[in-house]
Amino acid sequence: MWIFFILAFQVMLIVSWSSSGSLSGIADATVFRSVLSVFITAALLNFIKVTLDILLTFKAWGNMEWTQILRYLLKFFVGIAWIIILPVTYSSSIKSPSGAGKLLNSLTRNWYNQSVYNFAIVIYMIPNILAALLFLLPQLQNIMERSNWRAVILLMWWIQPRLYVARGMHEDILSIFKYVFFWVVLLTSKLAFSFYVEISPMIEPTKFILDQVVGNYEWHEIFPFLPHNLGVVITIWAPIVLVYFMDTQIWYAIFSTVFGGVSGALSHVGEIRTLGMLRVRFKSMPDAFRKCHVAAHKEVLYSQMF
Repeated sequence: MWIFFILAFQVMLIVSWSSSGSLSGIADATVFRSVLSVFITAALLNFIKVTLDILLTFKAWGNMEWTQILRYLLKFFVGIAWIIILPVTYSSSIKSPSGAGKLLNSLTRNWYNQSVYNFAIVIYMIPNILAALLFLLPQLQNIMERSNWRAVILLMWWIQPRLYVARGMHEDILSIFKYVFFWVVLLTSKLAFSFYVEISPMIEPTKFILDQVVGNYEWHEIFPFLPHNLGVVITIWAPIVLVYFMDTQIWYAIFSTVFGGVSGALSHVGEIRTLGMLRVRFKSMPDAFRKCHVAAHKEVLYSQMF
């Protein structure tokens, strides 16, 4: 979730900083090429994540199987490979790079072209696409988790450790659809609010402050490399960034209340409000319990047996 928020913030900042300053600006080739740089950030963040996984589980390696240790090491080296491949291919796709991009482009000469970076992105996204496909198709994931085929076992070993608790017992597709719909609506509202209310209004003041060159300022002995009021920019953006990363809790409280109220109303929660109503409906409670719970439990057991 934190990786997603960082990448979304980078995309919104690039789009709002463009000449149009609106979401339609992403259709511009230059802006779209800049947006594609988020995959480099994603590779760097995933490498940090893998490194933290190794550091935080290193003391437990003595109790792990060698396949689990091998998985950690392979993910670490794959992460290193991606943080090298993606920047190199991205720099080769820029027509007039500068700085480090110019150096990388000179090293790669003309061997790479613009399509190589797009091809690298597709390869980089294959595990994520496969994981999303398995999440949206729980029946397929149940079959693959119980499969004994070596190819399937190897694939699942790379995506996730082998499960022994609740293996092959994922929710039905309707429940997953409701879950995904809830979070899509929540995150769409949160990102739209962040883009139009938090980030976009700050772009013009930030550009204006950066254009004001400061020739003589206090504390220049302590901060000698802060021209163009970078300290002021950091100060005004710090609360925006903090709110951006923390207001998801507010949006979750709002949407969980709304969705929970609608779900409760449709499920007739609170319909039995007195003991008299309870006595009237007491005779139908065993049949309702058997229909809703016992039948579903038998269905789960039957699917596990066969």
